[in-house]
Formats: sequence, structure tokens, C-alpha cells
Amino acid sequence: MTAQAAAPHVAVVGGGLAGITAAIALAETGTRVTLLESKPRLGGATCSFSRGELTVDNGQHVFLRCCSAYRGLLARLGMTGSVTLQDRFDVTVLRPGGRAALCGSISDYDRTGTACGPRNLFLATAKNLTLRGFRGSGSVHRMAEMQRELGSWLRAGRLRHRETVVDGLANAPEALIRVLAGETVGKTLVKI
Repeated sequence: MTAQAAAPHVAVVGGGLAGITAAIALAETGTRVTLLESKPRLGGATCSFSRGELTVDNGQHVFLRCCSAYRGLLARLGMTGSVTLQDRFDVTVLRPGGRAALCGSISDYDRTGTACGPRNLFLATAKNLTLRGFRGSGSVHRMAEMQRELGSWLRAGRLRHRETVVDGLANAPEALIRVLAGETVGKTLVKI
């Protein structure tokens, strides 16, 4: 029996950015992977299209200097030369007077280069936006209320969450590195 025949076979459903990333990571472990996508192209909701001389790329949001993992994925796929960054990024995601909650900056804790974030914050001024940061420790006085409400929502199935689970204490250092690199989803747990 060959090593390839003995390798597990996994089907990844969905050829979006997460599906492509999962398929590559599995293939690198020697797993046989079948990537299933119903559309005639990969990339999920991210795509480019042209209107006259203008090329619109709805995946530009990943280049707001917060998604270094996406640039790494493009490099692994040999696609960095196929991507063009727009000089100015203006997408009307927030209406004038809109509000945005800001949280989750752990991937910047050990950053040595430029801090991530949008470069053109003038749009926040031009649109009269409210950007408000929050941390869990800012609401410790409401912990009992939160546990009661969220607990009941979880039990009732009204609240869903995703988390990253890593098997084995020996893999804890790698899990921490992935957290700091922004490569995990939700809370990261180490299963012992």
C-alpha cells in the first residue's frame, strides 16, 4: 500500500477563502483533499469584474492591512502578481452617521512593523462616523447579567459561536503563535 493510498481523504465543501486555506493546510499534511465548489470559479464571494475601463474588486477589504494571512495565501498560490491594489479605497459600507464597534487586536500584540488598520480614516470624519472600541474587561460589572442572558441564548440555540480547538498540550505554543498571527477564529482552546 502506498503512502498516498493510506492517507485519509477529506472533502472540503466551499471554495471560498476559508475552504481554499483549509484544503491547502490539509494537503500539506499529506491528506488527500477534494475541494467542492458549486460556482465555476474559486474565491467564494470575493471576485473582480470590469465595467468599461474600471475594474472592481470586492475582495479589497482584505487588504486593509489587517489580513496579512490573505496575502500569505496568495503567495502560497503563486497569485501575488495577479492582484492589483487600488490607490484609494472607498467603499460605502457605513452610511453617513454610521457606527462601528472595534475589538480584537491581539494579532497586533507582537507586531514589529506598521500597525494594521485602514489608512484613510478621513472617511470617518467625512461621513460623521462613530468608531467605538470595546473590551470585555470594560464591562466586568455586568458579568452576571451577561452570563445569564448569553447562557440562555446558547442553550436555546439562538446564539452560535465558532472557536478554534487544538489537540494536545504539546501544540499549545503553536496555537498561541496562530492567535498572535490572527490565524484563528473565535476563542482558541487547547484540548488536553
